[in-house]
Parts: sequence; structure tokens; C-alpha cells
Amino acid sequence: MTTIDIFRDTAYGGRVDAAEQKRRDKQLAADTIADVRNYLGDRELHGWPNLIQDAAGGAGSLKKIGTGTLTLTGANTYTGETIIAGGSIIVGHANALKNSTVSINVNYYGLDVTTNTIDATIGALGGSGNLNLGSQTLTTGGNDASTTYSGGLSGTGPLTKIGVGTLTLSGNNTYTGGTTLRDGALSLGHTSALGTGTLTVAPTITWTENFDSTPGDWTFNGTAVINGGSVRLTQTVRL
Repeated sequence: MTTIDIFRDTAYGGRVDAAEQKRRDKQLAADTIADVRNYLGDRELHGWPNLIQDAAGGAGSLKKIGTGTLTLTGANTYTGETIIAGGSIIVGHANALKNSTVSINVNYYGLDVTTNTIDATIGALGGSGNLNLGSQTLTTGGNDASTTYSGGLSGTGPLTKIGVGTLTLSGNNTYTGGTTLRDGALSLGHTSALGTGTLTVAPTITWTENFDSTPGDWTFNGTAVINGGSVRLTQTVRL
């Protein structure tokens, strides 16, 4: 993985081209624009705050390390993984991460969808770091990957699952905006996996552990599968 270090004393505004791989180990000044115009190879960013403004494509991965903040403001199409191992990534466009599996591997809120109040779409959600939805809608699953997210979802915004993959929620979530399963499957591995909002299901939902329906009303238009667990329904269930 190519490393791009971000320091205060240098600037870089050139093109990052995964096909050529000619510019490596470049130093970026704080708060400058990294002009990513073509394809994103495997890139590792760390250091001071910076901004990727233009759209990036390709199959490469992006890894954010260090304490800095990376802002993505383009409608990116790259399909590789986005790994947040340090600092944070601010979503500055609704489709900045639409095809990428985002793995949050920091103990705080490494993915920021609240600063720009954007209803964001990401390819898939994984990792163990916390995520504050704010009041925004987060749509995940469009790249059809199956992932496990064990972090904590908070905020008042809703979560929408699309794509044919399976999203496993195994963390203690407190978000109140509700959950909509439009495609694929949800696997619930924690009694508070769905927070306290309304659950609306079109396809299949699977319980892997005992589950107590302490959230709000549930609406089922598909299939509920109990796989090694039990379900106790205490709220309104519409079948």
C-alpha cells in the first residue's frame, strides 16, 4: 500500500494515478486539496487535516491513519475498502463512499456524517468503532458485501440496508431513527442491535442470539428466521 504522508511544510496538488504509480510517498500540506482525478490505488493517509475534492475511481483501497481529518467531497466510484484506523473521515458528498466497504477501527467516531448534514450512502459497514448518525439517513449495502459491524450506532437518524449481502449488527446500538431492510438480510447479534426505533423488513431478518423486541413497532413484509436464538415480542408487530 502506497503511503501519503501529510505534513505542514509541503504541498501536493498533483494527480494520484494508480495505473502509473509514479508519485509515491508524497507529502501533503495541511488543509490543501489532494487532486484525485483518475484511479485510486491502495493509499494510506495520515497526519494533518486534508481534503480530497475530485472524484476517485478504481479498485484500490484507502486507509486513514494518524490523528488528522480527511474530507471526501467528490462522488467517488472506487470499489476498494476504506479503512479508518486513526483520525476521522468526514463525508462531504452523499456518494463519497457509495461503492466502498467502510471499516471503522477506532474507538471514537471515525466516520463523520454529521458535519455536512448529508444523507450518505456507503457500500457496506464494518468494524468496531462507534458511528453517530446525527439526524441523517445512512444507507448501506449497495456493493452487496456481507459485513459485521460491532460498534455502537447513535443519533436520531435512520439506518437503511440495501443490496443482497448480509449486515450483521452485534453492537449495543442506541440510535432512535429506526431501521429499514430493503434488500439482502440483517443478522442481529445483540439485544440492542436495532436501537429503539421502528423496524421495517421487506426480505429476511435473522436472529443469531436471544432477542428482546424492546425497540418500537416492527413491520414485516418478508421472512423472519430464528437461528440459534429466541425472540420475545413486546411491541406491535405487523405481518
